[in-house]
Amino acid sequence: MTTNHSAHGRDPGDDYSCPCLHSKDQWECAKTGCEYCWKHCDDYIGDFNAPDCLRWFLFVNRLPASERILFDKRGINPALYADLAGRAVRVTMASCLGDVGITFNLHFETGYERRVPVRALTNFREEP
Repeated sequence: MTTNHSAHGRDPGDDYSCPCLHSKDQWECAKTGCEYCWKHCDDYIGDFNAPDCLRWFLFVNRLPASERILFDKRGINPALYADLAGRAVRVTMASCLGDVGITFNLHFETGYERRVPVRALTNFREEP
């Protein structure tokens, strides 16, 4: 896979169809703020129904850099793995735009191949 740096971080042919029926494109729903299908990654941090490993990863990775350095100096860098359409991925980034960066190489700690909404992922865990 190649790294995608398009405006929406979306590979051609990716199916992000929206279940809300307002749009066939989930990214369009993200831009318009469709509450049915789009949830910003920050909203999962305070969601007690979300998996703890997801909440912890997003909490640490969405901190401002000046605060995140306190965790980095102490070696605290939570790992997060999930499944995308049945395939294991590693989550490497949480964006201020509300999506997350993923890679199919489970050994990579940084960098991403795709950007996806959190709701596109399942089976969150701290180990591959």
